[in-house]
Amino acid sequence: MIETHQKEVHDSLVSVEAEAERLFSAERALMDADTQDRDRLYSRAQAVSGALSSLASELTCSVDQVNELAAASLGDASTPMGSVVRVLNGQLQALGQLEGRVEELNGQLAALKVAAPGLGAGSGFGGMIRAA
Repeated sequence: MIETHQKEVHDSLVSVEAEAERLFSAERALMDADTQDRDRLYSRAQAVSGALSSLASELTCSVDQVNELAAASLGDASTPMGSVVRVLNGQLQALGQLEGRVEELNGQLAALKVAAPGLGAGSGFGGMIRAA
C-alpha cells in the first residue's frame, strides 16, 4: 500500500516536473542573454551545492569511521597504538606534575624575593653563595 502511494506521488511529481520544464522551455526563447546566463549560473550553483552536500556527508561518514577505529584501538593496550597512547599519557601526566611543582617553586621564590630583596643581589644563585 505504501509502495503504491509512493509510486503515485512519484508519477505525479514527474508529471509536474515535465510540465514545468515544458513551460520554462517555451519562455526560454523570450528571455534575453543576461537572463539566460543567470539561469545557467543558477543551475551550475545548484549542481555545485549538491556535490558539496554529498562530499560533506561522505566526509562526515569517513571522520566518524576513523574516530570509531581510533577509539577502538586506543582502548586496547595490546595494540601498538594503544601502547603508544598509554606511554604518552603517562608522560603528559608527569609533565603536568612537573609544571605544577615549578609554578609552586616560582611562587615560593617570588615570596622570598619580596620578603628579603637584598639576598638576591651579587650572585647568579640568588644570594645563596657568597664570596669569602
